[in-house]
Amino acid sequence: MIYIENTMGGWTNKLVKYPETILLINDDNSTTEFLSIELTGKGFHCEEAKNLEETGAILRNHNIDVVIASAEISGHSSADVLAGIHTTCPDIAVIMMISHKAATASCIKSGAYDCLMKPIVTDELHFSVNRAFERQRLTKQIHEYDRQLDDKLKEKTGRIQASLINTIRALVYALEAKDGYTSGHSQRVADISASIARELSLPQDTVDKIVLAALVHDIGKIGIKESILHKPDGLNKDEQKEIQKHPEIGERIMGPVVEDEEILKYIRYHHGRFDGSGYPDTLSGYQIPLGARILAVADSFEAMTSERPYRKAMSDEEAFAELVRGKGDQFDPEVVEAFLRCKNKP
Repeated sequence: MIYIENTMGGWTNKLVKYPETILLINDDNSTTEFLSIELTGKGFHCEEAKNLEETGAILRNHNIDVVIASAEISGHSSADVLAGIHTTCPDIAVIMMISHKAATASCIKSGAYDCLMKPIVTDELHFSVNRAFERQRLTKQIHEYDRQLDDKLKEKTGRIQASLINTIRALVYALEAKDGYTSGHSQRVADISASIARELSLPQDTVDKIVLAALVHDIGKIGIKESILHKPDGLNKDEQKEIQKHPEIGERIMGPVVEDEEILKYIRYHHGRFDGSGYPDTLSGYQIPLGARILAVADSFEAMTSERPYRKAMSDEEAFAELVRGKGDQFDPEVVEAFLRCKNKP
């Protein structure tokens, strides 16, 4: 162990090696004294415990590197001793001191790293301890390597996902750019959705998910014929059925990119209706995820207040009135009220 030495002049940059620490668990004072003398003589620091209660406290409050424990602590089996140690420190190397060679197999099976026969032979003690420390060093190296690898994978995965999301957003913008009437629609829906979510005091993580879903909620329209998307008058029944597929298509497109099921459900159900008559499924009321209910209000308001080839844009007041009329039928009343509060704030 390494720490920075504190001198009278303040902190220095001198590195000092702190002795590696061994916990001795034994209710036989003479054996503990022998072990302590031998190990401190080799530069180790020793802590001592006589029972499992003391053992737990020391393991929780000290940096222990290796444990040497008696398999015959009063009232406990070797399996109890090992289980007590590994409950607090799962990866620590434990050397068990045994009185009978036959106990070796059961100790190793219960998680011991090595066994030493009593009376302890000095050379065997030092050999076993050195091997245990080497094992601990390798274990720490493996854990550190795994941690670094995990961090790198997370970072790389995050970059890949960010890149894919940016690509999807670019596709959305390209889709909107082909129709001047819907240009910027997704961003405006995202802004409105964020305001509603914050008004409802949702956690920031949920707000972020709703915003992402809003940005790509219409991505499924990539799979719809342009002749339907840009039709200047009303759609017939077949065309309506076709355009109603876009939430499902959007969910499929985003599935490989967004592993979060909540976001995918927000996309799928953003045309759900509170009375159950929406699409693609017949969910109603609070069966529809809250994020999707928020998107429904934001999407509808943005659409109503935007110019379309087949109708003029409504004023904000007219759109508010439509949202109020739709409470309980098309829209979640609580979401509508939250949106109205947002719009009435100075």
